[in-house]
Amino acid sequence: MKDKILALDTDTILYRSCAVLQEDSIIAEHKTHKFYKPCKNVTSFYGTKKNELGGWLNDFNTAENTSFTKEDFNIEVDTKIVAHDGVAYKRLREYISELYDLPWVKDIKIVLAGKDNYRHKIFSDYKAGRLPKPLRFEAVKDWFIEEFKDNVVLSHGAESDDYVSILGWWGYRKYGKDTPIVVGHCDKDCDQIPGLHFNFDKRTAPYWIDELQGCRRLCEQILLGDTTDNIKGLPEVNEDLAEKYNLKKGGVGIAKAKKILDGCDTIECLLREVQIAYMCYYGEEYKEPLNLTYKLVKLMEEKDVIPEFPFRDYKI
Repeated sequence: MKDKILALDTDTILYRSCAVLQEDSIIAEHKTHKFYKPCKNVTSFYGTKKNELGGWLNDFNTAENTSFTKEDFNIEVDTKIVAHDGVAYKRLREYISELYDLPWVKDIKIVLAGKDNYRHKIFSDYKAGRLPKPLRFEAVKDWFIEEFKDNVVLSHGAESDDYVSILGWWGYRKYGKDTPIVVGHCDKDCDQIPGLHFNFDKRTAPYWIDELQGCRRLCEQILLGDTTDNIKGLPEVNEDLAEKYNLKKGGVGIAKAKKILDGCDTIECLLREVQIAYMCYYGEEYKEPLNLTYKLVKLMEEKDVIPEFPFRDYKI
């Protein structure tokens, strides 16, 4: 029975549809010797994050008995268009049509990024360093908005997943488990939103997340930060964190974040442990980094209401 409204975080879908229109490669120029090496991507040039001396650079060093590093090169992205915009139009029409064919979908709210984003105003380095959008992104986006204008919602002042979150929270608060809203995304960070969810990559049946589960996911994010968005979180385990939570020294990964929150079965407990963990790492100056991280990773519950961390008077 078609009775649900799919609140679709559509930016990723649009990005992927535009990415197929172009072919990217890189050109690496040695800063001193001025020779060039074209490669398909940075991985084929110097390796992966886990193996930063691989690819062509490793082979070159071995063959020429040199010890160049990736820092010895200027790397520029070279992009060329290989398909016309109509290819993206067709992909997008088919994608939305497939979603409408799902047995539970009554209607779709196509949520796209609008103008501005408050996160850039409170943190100038937010998402700095990310690769630029595909060359034809804005042109295809304009067509997409016009093509589906009766369904499109633009997230002015925030991100598309903020507006998806606002819709999700509205349905959860008003209807509980009978919410007509299904949050559509492919990003596990959206699992902080309570209510019904649909992963449009996996295409499985909608799944339920309650408020406690959502808060746990949010608290994990606050502890971890997000390297792709330049959000620090807890950069490492210092002596106080190691002693308080019986953690090994090193970076804070998902296993350590879960251990910090282990045993919490209430929202108050989860937020308390996050606050105490920040107190352990940052000392008396913990409030500013905690509140900033919270504002950056917490999705909006209401339009134009920027979240603030609910500080309490806790002691370590």
